[in-house]
Amino acid sequence: MIDSSGKSAEFADLSRFSHRQVDFKNIGDGRGFHGFRQFEGVSVRDLLAGLDAGQEPEKAVLVTATDGYQGLYSFGEIYLSPLGDRIIVSEQQKPASKGSKSFSFVDPDDLAADRMIKNVCKIEIISLQQRMKGK
Repeated sequence: MIDSSGKSAEFADLSRFSHRQVDFKNIGDGRGFHGFRQFEGVSVRDLLAGLDAGQEPEKAVLVTATDGYQGLYSFGEIYLSPLGDRIIVSEQQKPASKGSKSFSFVDPDDLAADRMIKNVCKIEIISLQQRMKGK
């Protein structure tokens, strides 16, 4: 994770954090409902608390996958909604390689199929206020 000031923290293992299970509605754009799937992981709020990221609504979390795919979550979604506590980072073993892990950013209450990020490689905290001033 990288905060808006450039400070970074690496999380290669999430075992030291409290875990929770969430039910995820598998919905594909143009494909409809494909059932439920369970994920176990760490609340994004808990991960952000370790960075002293604050809770300002003008910040956002930009999640990037290894293939360059990105999703954006506002701090409002994470902190101002009661459902924000259910947004998790889930850790799975990669089946092809023993010992290697994969991380997914999962929002079980989001009905937009394109915001579940698999194979996360970077989570950045960005200030929307700074980006707006820069233009």
